[in-house]
Amino acid sequence: MKASYFQDELTYLRESGRLFSERNPRLSKYLSDASTDPDVERLLEGFAFLTSKLREKLDDELPELTHSLVQLLIPNFLRAFPSTTLMQMVPVEKAITERQVLPSGSQILSRPVDGIVCPFQTTADVTVYPLDIVDQDVQRSRESTVLTLQFQTLSGLPLSRLSFNDLRLWIAGDEVAAQMLYLWMGRYLKDVTVCFRADGDNEDGVSRYKLPASALQPGGFGGSEALLPNENSAYEGYRLLQEYFVFPAKFQCYDIDGLEPFFRNREETDFSLEFTFSRPLPPDVKVRPGTFRLYCVPAVNLFDYDAEPMKIDHSQMRYPIRPTANGRGAIDIFSIDRIMSWRAAKDPTSGSHLREYPSFESFHHEVERADGLTQIYYRLRLREALGKRGMEHLVSFVRHDNERAIPEHEVLSADLKCFHPKHAMELGAGDVREPTGETPSFVTFKNLSQPSAPVYPPLDGSLYWNLISNLSLNYVSLLEKEALKTVIATYDFQARLNRQDERVSKQRIDGIISIETKPVDKLFRGQAVRGLKTVMSLSEDAFQSEGEMFLFCSVLAEFFSLYSSVNSFHELIVNGTQNNEVYQWPAKIGRQPLI
Repeated sequence: MKASYFQDELTYLRESGRLFSERNPRLSKYLSDASTDPDVERLLEGFAFLTSKLREKLDDELPELTHSLVQLLIPNFLRAFPSTTLMQMVPVEKAITERQVLPSGSQILSRPVDGIVCPFQTTADVTVYPLDIVDQDVQRSRESTVLTLQFQTLSGLPLSRLSFNDLRLWIAGDEVAAQMLYLWMGRYLKDVTVCFRADGDNEDGVSRYKLPASALQPGGFGGSEALLPNENSAYEGYRLLQEYFVFPAKFQCYDIDGLEPFFRNREETDFSLEFTFSRPLPPDVKVRPGTFRLYCVPAVNLFDYDAEPMKIDHSQMRYPIRPTANGRGAIDIFSIDRIMSWRAAKDPTSGSHLREYPSFESFHHEVERADGLTQIYYRLRLREALGKRGMEHLVSFVRHDNERAIPEHEVLSADLKCFHPKHAMELGAGDVREPTGETPSFVTFKNLSQPSAPVYPPLDGSLYWNLISNLSLNYVSLLEKEALKTVIATYDFQARLNRQDERVSKQRIDGIISIETKPVDKLFRGQAVRGLKTVMSLSEDAFQSEGEMFLFCSVLAEFFSLYSSVNSFHELIVNGTQNNEVYQWPAKIGRQPLI
């Protein structure tokens, strides 16, 4: 319950009591401002508490309906976003001799914080080669800049042994510098040169092979790279917006395609990549050792955990789900994966059997109605935790027609996914480095950034009506500037919970000066395709750097393309109002089904 409701009701009762005591002087010792009777004070506070709960219920905009719809269609928006960090996998010399893949979900442990070890799990597959970056250098001139990255194989392995399929470059270090380098590689790159020193054809003894700028493709946008377990998601574009606002470093990477042919039959142990830019890099953007890194992946503080057993005693409608006692206070719930019970058989000699309760927000009801079954479901209700930051998870039990049902004589347990709300964000860079029994020995680990603070979803009703309305977005939604601003602001949960983030978010959204969307026709592989072109005008002053604006618009470009229907496309053009720069993203085929 919000404290403002209670204070409003208590103030109203005290003011009404004072006026009543003026008309009835015999009661002034109980109700006047000078009254100190503790019994009357407790009565007023108790009545204020009850009426404030009633007011809150009247104002809550039907969370029973909105929460159910959101849980069914986009469940992650009703869950906390745990602490997230960027991990680097460092290959161990002589322990790796060929291409290896570290699967998504690999777990790494932190150092203890007040005796608590925080597990982090990777969010995407990581391809690791026996290869490392040994030098990073920038050559600047008035007209252009050349960035050179020198690579060296481990254990003297020839390049032909690496079986290159892809190589992902991550941009780390200072936030503003990383964003500017992301801009330069995405907008001002002319070409990429692959250089081999031995047996060169040129006078300097170096063989050079050109790759076009299109060989670099932005990474981090794939559905398999979601930061959170992504089940039943109605629309991937919403996820990208949420991830950008919570952990933008996830997108600061590029994939280099087309390298494999150059390494066939190569016996050298080193090579370099030269990135030539059409514009000089700003002098305050420094490239230091560690600015560009290999084998990185975001990792999120999530792990499996057990709930305390729940004894169904018919004394309440809803039962709280809590982590077991040894995690109480240090652990919060991310999701409820399964609720089950061991039910005693009627025949004592038959022992007991496992019974599982599916979620009410599922698609099994019609099947069971046709079969004449009486399956009992659990229904989840969320509310703000009392006395602390966080949420409480409450479950009730219903039949397929939403009629109340109570399991009899059962003790229920639950499988949870949990996170550490306090201890994880107290870790620093390099504190998440301990392997588990399941992690491979060919790499070591370290986190490059301090884990972010967890972000809890605001549980007020207006937010979730906005989320639900966004599910019915159409072509007209892209024509209105205010409508787009509302869509973007809806997924910035941090701005709803933190005053400083709110100011930054408002400044960013107010930077959208105008937007115009119109249908266009283009040729794709010889076929005429109709799509949409959006032209936006943005104020660069609304962002801390030009690089931040470019990253924000890159996410919007992907958002719009995911929003576009199948067999259509979307093209984004952004005009900077201060510098008169024009930024254009290539047209992307849509993936949103028409039906």
